[in-house]
Amino acid sequence: MAATPTPALLPVTIAQAIANYRLNHDIAAQSIADTALNFQLALDQLQLLATAGNIAGIALGDAKPMTLSNAAYIARTPVLALVTTAYTLIVTDVLAANAAAAQSSSSITSFSVTDTTAQVRANLATLAGASKLTSLTLTTTDALAITAGQMLTFRDALSKLPTSVTMTVSAAMAASAADLQRNTSVVSFTVTDTAANIGAALEGLSADTKLTAITISNGAALSLSAGQYRNGTGVLGKIQGAWTVNLSGLGAADAAEAQNNARVDGFSISDTAVTIAGRIDVIAGMSKLTSMTLTAGSTMTLTAGQLIADKAALDKIVTNYQITVTGVTAANLTAAVANGHVTGIQIVDTAGNVLSALGSLNIFSRVTSIVLTGGTTLGVTYGQFQSFGMVFEKLASPATLTVSGVTAAAAQSVQANIRVSSFTVTDTAASVTANLNALSGDTKLASITLTGGSALSLTYSQFTSGAVALGRIGGSYTVNVSNVTAEGASAVAANSHVASFTVSGTLASIGNSLDQLEAAVKAGKLTAINVADAGKTITITDAQYTADAHAIALLRGAFTINHPAPVPAPASSIRVRRESPNLSLTAAR
Repeated sequence: MAATPTPALLPVTIAQAIANYRLNHDIAAQSIADTALNFQLALDQLQLLATAGNIAGIALGDAKPMTLSNAAYIARTPVLALVTTAYTLIVTDVLAANAAAAQSSSSITSFSVTDTTAQVRANLATLAGASKLTSLTLTTTDALAITAGQMLTFRDALSKLPTSVTMTVSAAMAASAADLQRNTSVVSFTVTDTAANIGAALEGLSADTKLTAITISNGAALSLSAGQYRNGTGVLGKIQGAWTVNLSGLGAADAAEAQNNARVDGFSISDTAVTIAGRIDVIAGMSKLTSMTLTAGSTMTLTAGQLIADKAALDKIVTNYQITVTGVTAANLTAAVANGHVTGIQIVDTAGNVLSALGSLNIFSRVTSIVLTGGTTLGVTYGQFQSFGMVFEKLASPATLTVSGVTAAAAQSVQANIRVSSFTVTDTAASVTANLNALSGDTKLASITLTGGSALSLTYSQFTSGAVALGRIGGSYTVNVSNVTAEGASAVAANSHVASFTVSGTLASIGNSLDQLEAAVKAGKLTAINVADAGKTITITDAQYTADAHAIALLRGAFTINHPAPVPAPASSIRVRRESPNLSLTAAR
């Protein structure tokens, strides 16, 4: 006997409905009422009833979530459409392209996506907006390629990927490179940023092993230190397309390489004053040079030619500096002084040009030394020597001064000046006489010129001690000597410059020199003989008395001359008296 089917109009359980259908495929559409769990378990069988039109409606007695795969969800749509009460679904393995539909379904409370890397990447925006999305599973093993912007914007969706998923990130900001380097899911990344940001982060980027490429977004030149450029060869090689750089802090020795480097737009130099000065001629021709900073020392030594030719380069020094200029001619002194950075000037010029510029050289205290060319002697007048002493102190060895027209009184001070090699004296006979002994000791004295008369009146002591100085008197001059010793009379008389002289000595010394004195009298030079020791007596022969009568006639003083034979009375100035066999003469006073 066949079983009697349950009337179709009465609600039946899922099990009853299936049993009814099995007994009678022609049964009227059934109304089903059961639990969500039983509904989920019988979906495949209910699909047969639904396809046969055997279900009038399904009422679920609870809203417990039912978990379906995306494939089951799509395949069982006809059955689900027959549910007349509220129900909830958890759908797994939804395709990325279907995420929006799953998100919009009121019955789906959550879902997971399983799809290829390409599909997930293509639908990241949708996935990021799907609040019901619980997880993402990739069916392919290739890394997920996203931009840094996507990584930030879709971080909630990406956080639902398994930790085993790898990513390649493009167009990251330089500042975020360190975070990407630390992110274990990121296998590689590229940076796209401004030149300024890339330059600021270059050292960090150099250490980022996952960094594969860099793009400068604004096309500007990088600003890097010399060290960054030198040590950043690897990371700089990752920059895509054409790029240029402005370098700072280059050593002067590296400037030429930078100038010739097509990538370098401009560069600045940081080096010592000595090094920059040593390379200033080469540096001056570098069009890419923007500025120079002195790192040690502030004084540069340059030639006069460099001061002019390299002015453009010198003007690019941004730190305080001074210049010592060598080889400046007297004619270019004013131009050198006009440069406010010049603190020391070496003059190199001929003696004639130096003399012509004494006034300027005396004014400009920045002149530190003077080197003579075409000779080592500078001839100046005593007036110049006095007025421009500060200038002459700057004469560089072996240059010396020859001074003309020195006064006799100033001769010793000129003699003491270490820069003077020789000098001449021009002064009156009286002044020369007053300083004769000192002049004889002046080894640098070359000659003496007398002014206002050429006759000198000297004592015998001055005449002998001043012989060296007298020998340096130029031109015609005469000397009148007083108090010559009897012994020195012959030598004085023989001196061609002696016009006259007097003798002073003891009677004995005079007696011993009567013949020489007579000769001097006859030569017209001896004018007087003074006997210094009163009351003394000498005895002479008749021949002497006769031969030396002119000298005897010049004797002055209290003395006695004994003569052995009577003779005529001598000159009127001498009285003759006879005493015994000898003749005694007493000079008149």
